[in-house]
Formats: sequence, structure tokens, C-alpha cells
Amino acid sequence: MKKLLCFLTALSFISCALDYEDNRRIHLTGSLLDPAGDPLRDAGVDLYVETFGFKNSVSNVIASTTTTENGHFDLLSIEPKDEILFLSISERLSSFMGVRIRESVDNHGPFYDLGELRLNARGNFQLNFINQSGTEEMVFLQVKYPAYTAFQSLPEGWEYVYTYEGSETGEVTDLRTFSTQGNNQIYLTTLLNSQVQIKYSIGESLNQSDDIQELVLDISESESQYEIIF
Repeated sequence: MKKLLCFLTALSFISCALDYEDNRRIHLTGSLLDPAGDPLRDAGVDLYVETFGFKNSVSNVIASTTTTENGHFDLLSIEPKDEILFLSISERLSSFMGVRIRESVDNHGPFYDLGELRLNARGNFQLNFINQSGTEEMVFLQVKYPAYTAFQSLPEGWEYVYTYEGSETGEVTDLRTFSTQGNNQIYLTTLLNSQVQIKYSIGESLNQSDDIQELVLDISESESQYEIIF
């Protein structure tokens, strides 16, 4: 009898432990829509957490799926997690922007329904610097463009993940310096129907130059490019 009671007690503890682990798993659902409001199918969706080390961070995917014909995704984490959650939508569909968002609170629950997430259209832009003068001076370049407002609206309790110097509005500032000995190309992904602000100088940095060239370009097509000849 005592052995039976001990066995039942141990079984009860194991059952409680398994229930606790299951309760810490994350279940996340939602739907992706294109700018017109139509379902977006076959988009890659990953749920992951990050472990921050002394020099870098390591991302661990805990659930992964693709959207259905109705744009729906349903993720159940493979292991219990207490860390802040990150959601990544891949750029495998080139007409839409890839995006990462994170949960903005630490005390997340076991279930999330993000509802309908409508993506903004993507514009691929190429900036070509063509050196016709033969100068060997350096080019100093600053490019500002929106890159993180990929959703038309974010679910409550979530925010964008910024991997560049940017603001809360999602505007990226990209600073580059390169030699003009050959032609140079710069590629970026931004929002369709947005603007790219460009400043550049040759020979001196933007902080020191008295000859700064400024451009504002409209990104009105899904694929566009602009040439700067000097």
C-alpha cells in the first residue's frame, strides 16, 4: 500500500511538472495581409528568443511555420520559454518587407492572438556612384530612409526591432564612406511610396565639408535606381 501511495505521489508530481512546462509554452496566432487587404500565403514566420552574451547575442528559434492560403499562421513553441519573444517574417516574398518585432513587456502570457497584420509594400532601390572625373578622393555618404514601418499597424504590446541607428518612427540613418577609384553601388530596401534623403560630399566628411550635395528621391516603383555622376 505504501509503495502504491509513493508511486501515485510521484506520478502526481510528474504530472504537475509537465503541466507547468506546458503552461510555459507559447502559442501565437495571427494573419498576414497584403497592402490591399488580401491574405498573404507562404510567408515564413518564426518565433524566437535571444540569449545575450558578453560580446554578442544568440537567437534560438522556438517555433516556425508558413502562412496558409488564408494568410493564417499558428505557432506553438517547442520548449517552454520565459524570455522576451521575437517574431520574424521573412523576405522570401520580394514584394513585401521582411520585419522583426518584439514583445515590449517581460511578463508574457502563454497565448497571443495578434489578429490581422497588414504589410506595407516594399521598394528595392539602387544608388549608383559613377566616377567620370577620375578623382581618387573618398566619398562620404549619408542616406536616410524608412525601413521598419513594415506593418500598417502593430498589435498592442509589440514593437519593432531596430538593427540600425534609427528612431521610433522606423527611419534608418545609413552612414558610409568609400573610395571613388571605381564605380560603387548601394542597395537598400525601403517602403514603396516613401522618400530617400541623400547627402554626400567628396574629399571631406559631412561634418567638415562646405560642398555637400543633397537629394530627395521618391520611391514610387518596386524596383528603381538613381545615378550620381561626378
